[in-house]
Amino acid sequence: MNVKKMILHVEDSADTREIVKLILEKEGYIVYSVEDGESGLRALKKLKPNLMLVDIMLPGMTGWEFVKAAREKVGKTPAIIMLSALEITVEHRKSLQKYGVTGYVTKPFTVETLLRAVHSAIKSG
Repeated sequence: MNVKKMILHVEDSADTREIVKLILEKEGYIVYSVEDGESGLRALKKLKPNLMLVDIMLPGMTGWEFVKAAREKVGKTPAIIMLSALEITVEHRKSLQKYGVTGYVTKPFTVETLLRAVHSAIKSG
């Protein structure tokens, strides 16, 4: 069990935030959820999470814009897993690695898929 590992979850869907929080807290993670990129940037500065789960489709700024802004404003970011209903190419996934994106989970996802990605990112981070 990964006790005391902090995860910042940036997701505009209240239902998804709640489900992800329940799944990850059951595994021993501390989850701080916000609904948009601006809130995510403020939380990132204060919390120093071990991992960020970021939805691509966010209000105000996209998940991509959030990740870029996080790198510019905070510097080195924790591992990042992008969550999206959109499939992307292998080449696009590789290009995201330069921004610290270590994983990509397509919605809808299973509990096992989410946990596998989170455990892997936390372990390598």
